[in-house]
Amino acid sequence: MAATLFYISSATIARSISAKMPIVLHTDPGCGPHERRWRDKCVDAGLSDTWLERLNALVVFDLISICEGHPDDPEFEHRRTPHINLRVKEVHAETIAGLWNSERATLAALLDESFHARPLSVVCEVRSGREVRHGSATGYTLCLLKIKPGPATLGSVPPEKAQWFEQTIAAIETLDNSLEYRL
Repeated sequence: MAATLFYISSATIARSISAKMPIVLHTDPGCGPHERRWRDKCVDAGLSDTWLERLNALVVFDLISICEGHPDDPEFEHRRTPHINLRVKEVHAETIAGLWNSERATLAALLDESFHARPLSVVCEVRSGREVRHGSATGYTLCLLKIKPGPATLGSVPPEKAQWFEQTIAAIETLDNSLEYRL
């Protein structure tokens, strides 16, 4: 049974308080109070379906984590700002790792072209290792892209949250297209 998510304006809250009527935010089963259901996942309620669709349509990357930012979160500093974390799809991981190992300047240039002019902090990690479990052992390659707002510069005004997501997703799509072309 899907529950209804109500978007409540501050004017509605003021009327409710003056009328002494409680406002109840119904969430989907298994989701937190500030989350909603998108496909089979719980996501932050403020994330646009369009953003999620665009990030899930990438050719080279898989979305592994997205957060709209929760400035009042007392426990986890990393949740206070928005972020998007991506992983290179397993089928492309070895190729991207090879590009990083043999043509690092090329991959760095693609990252710079996509993200340099934006107020972002972007970390690209390429890892490899071996996992040994009882009865089996396998090697793995993992390529991650971690994106969050960059530190504010003196006199600059950070973009609104929606603008940040729009600009960041556009930059991710640019990188995804550039890498797809090279694969």
